[in-house]
Amino acid sequence: MPTTRGQKQKTGANLLDGLVEEKRIRKSRPAGDRTASKPAPAKGKGKKGRAGNHDLNLPHVALAHSFLARGANFSFSEPSEQVRPSRKVWGPREVPIITQSELPDGWSVDEPDLNEADIDGQIERCKERISEGIMPDFFESRMETFMAIKKDRMDMINFERKGLSWEIVQRLDSLKKLEQILGRKDDDDNLSNVKALMAAYRSGDLGWDRDLVSYWLNGKRLTGPKKLNIQELYSLSTEHGPKGFWVEGIWISLRNPITQGTNTMATTMTFDFLEDTGASSMRIFNDDKNQIERLSGAHVPVVGQGMKQTASGPVPVQNVILQANVMYNGQSLLPYWVDIKASVTPGRRGPSGDRLAGVWIHHLLFILSMPDNTQRKHIGTDINEMILNLPIPDYKNARPPPFV
Repeated sequence: MPTTRGQKQKTGANLLDGLVEEKRIRKSRPAGDRTASKPAPAKGKGKKGRAGNHDLNLPHVALAHSFLARGANFSFSEPSEQVRPSRKVWGPREVPIITQSELPDGWSVDEPDLNEADIDGQIERCKERISEGIMPDFFESRMETFMAIKKDRMDMINFERKGLSWEIVQRLDSLKKLEQILGRKDDDDNLSNVKALMAAYRSGDLGWDRDLVSYWLNGKRLTGPKKLNIQELYSLSTEHGPKGFWVEGIWISLRNPITQGTNTMATTMTFDFLEDTGASSMRIFNDDKNQIERLSGAHVPVVGQGMKQTASGPVPVQNVILQANVMYNGQSLLPYWVDIKASVTPGRRGPSGDRLAGVWIHHLLFILSMPDNTQRKHIGTDINEMILNLPIPDYKNARPPPFV
């Protein structure tokens, strides 16, 4: 259930620093506010509820009523393990089909029973599809693509010594690219860390475990591998950072967490972000980071550098830890600040692009979109209340985005 003002995230967790709990000013509630709704008036008394003004035939109102009718039984079940369908065989054929008009009903080029990352399986499937005699040219082209991917993978594996896992080979490939870039410009003194990590992976002194991290300083290991402790990270970053400090293996998916004990709303900055579901992590700009540091009076925790995959190819970025929340009318939707890994891009918003929110919001809040041509996202903690309070969209005039 949504967290109310009287509840905390967990035992010992603090509510938002800088907000006086007893005298918090009440403002108009956004859709999905976490505070409890007032009981409905007794039948025949008082005013009609908000839903009474909506047409019950509208899809979103009908959906809201179905939710409300379920009452306390409204819950989300645990996601079940994906069951892949069995493959349907369509051949072989004596005369190959090479035109779309002759394709049998139900035939598709998709392979729902195969994982796309199963390169060997995809290559074998292409061979089977070619032998079936339906659009063989298409599958010959697809097989060439997967064989090129396999060649690139084997080149990466053969470059390193035998016995290294595929995960370590991929990490070494990323570190090699980063080494070349830092060899030309190393503003954060991380080249020694990159070289030390590559040597540790290749010698077997450092393994690969997504649940463990290790801390490095100027090419020397400070401690680890061990479970990530965010307070230990803050302490080591304050003591040794920001230059030459590196956290290897951190994969946790705004304000300065170093000064969280003294942060108030006055030292909290509000930024506009593009809500891009394709962004795996938050992206801010170096100018944003500088503003946060100047306002808080401390460096943000730096956890090293990495390669960020973009539409124009991989680019080197600095990785930092920030604390984030979602604000509306001066109020926060989350009762606690969330530790977020963010990548820092050179420059400032505008000439260098947009800030990207990343996927962390999708793990904590409901997010709805509507066919209203505004491209807005509606964010909240109560799905029932959100649907009842959403504006009525003009379905007939909904249009795809323009070509720009």
